[in-house]
Amino acid sequence: MMRLLSALGLWSRELASKAGVQIPVWPCEHFYLLTGEVEGIKGHIPTLSDHDSHLYLRDESGGLLVGCFEPMGKSIDPAKLGKDFAFQLLQEDWEHFEPMMLNAIHRVPALEHAEVKKLLNGPESFTVDGSFLLGESAETKGFFLGCGMNSVGVATGSGAGMALAHCIIHGRTPMDLPEADPKRFPDEMCSIKASAKGSRKFLESIRNPLSRSSVENFTGFEGISSGFLWKQHHAISVNFMLGASPVFGGSGKPGN
Repeated sequence: MMRLLSALGLWSRELASKAGVQIPVWPCEHFYLLTGEVEGIKGHIPTLSDHDSHLYLRDESGGLLVGCFEPMGKSIDPAKLGKDFAFQLLQEDWEHFEPMMLNAIHRVPALEHAEVKKLLNGPESFTVDGSFLLGESAETKGFFLGCGMNSVGVATGSGAGMALAHCIIHGRTPMDLPEADPKRFPDEMCSIKASAKGSRKFLESIRNPLSRSSVENFTGFEGISSGFLWKQHHAISVNFMLGASPVFGGSGKPGN
């Protein structure tokens, strides 16, 4: 049997649809800022995750890297990127990033006087629930997915690749990965409208991928080096998630 693998990033939805596969990923622009030296930043410091301000910050060569998962993500139309687009950045958008920059200055006042080296804007794709799509598709046998990495594809790529290769060869992943199973989504969540709305809602509440919360009712997993270790924080409540999802008209509160 012939096997095909879609590891196409933000192009995954459009190209998978040609094989009859519908996947809930949505392409967005994704931003982070690099600064020059910042007073008080010496050597390595822990990553700072500010969920309320939609920020994460870490040291970068004496300065700071300021990243964000802004409440209203900026969508991309992959068709407008051009057929030769590869290993490139998108245009800066300071107007879009400004609210996040103000949040960062509020959290770290020394940033107000720091040199701005560059605002980086790259293409990314997000799933409705913030977890990977890793494994065989529900619709087409032999069509495998390795996409919807939610901005942590580089950090988890080696482990994700190992698990996906095992799935293609042996028909299953080497460990239980229900959070990443492409078959976890009902058909209603795979439409364009649902994916856009659900992914934007997720971006409003996304946890810093470098520091996922273990307090809230949220299922997380972390890929660590090539070992791809998975950490289960809390069992996910399917009824709660479906009730809270904007895809199903929920209010975002338990029981609705």
